[in-house]
Amino acid sequence: LKRASGDWAQKRNVAVGGGVTSGNSATGCLRRIVVELLADRGDADVGFVDGQLNCQPRMGVKAQLDCKGVLCIDGWGWPGNIIWAFLSGCCPVVISVWQVHFLRHFTPGLHYFYVDPADPRQLLSVLDYVWRNDQAVAQMARACRQLAEQVLTPQALRAELDQDLEDIEML
Repeated sequence: LKRASGDWAQKRNVAVGGGVTSGNSATGCLRRIVVELLADRGDADVGFVDGQLNCQPRMGVKAQLDCKGVLCIDGWGWPGNIIWAFLSGCCPVVISVWQVHFLRHFTPGLHYFYVDPADPRQLLSVLDYVWRNDQAVAQMARACRQLAEQVLTPQALRAELDQDLEDIEML
C-alpha cells in the first residue's frame, strides 16, 4: 500500500471515491446517487471506470492520498476500497448497507464516518464537518490507520475468519 506523504495540514479538503464498477442496476444505484449529490461541489472527485455513470476518476493513487477524505460506497457488494481507505491515513467515509466482518473492530465516529445509505444526503453534512474540524478528523484518520495496521493484515484477517468458521461449526 502506498502511504500518504507529508502531514495532515498538507492534505486537500477533497473527498475521493471511485472504483472499477459503478454498481449500476435496474433497481437503483447508491454510487449514482452519490455522484449526482456531489456533482456541483468542488470538494469531491468521484468516478467509476466502467463508464456507466458518465464520470471517470481523475486522480491517481498518490493524488488520492493527498486528500483528507476517502469515500467507501457500496457497488455490487460491499465497498471494494474499504481496506485501502482504512490503511490510507485519510479519513474514511463509509456509505454501505454491508457490515464487513472486520468492521466490528472499528467504531463509527472514532475511526471513520458512517453515512446511512437510506439517507445519502447525510454525506453533505459529514463532508462539511470534516473540512471544519481539522484536528479531530486528523486524529480519527490516525486512529483508523493505527488500528487497521493491526487488524487488517493478511494474517490477522485469516485468523479472524478461521475463528468465525470454528464458531459456526460449533452451532
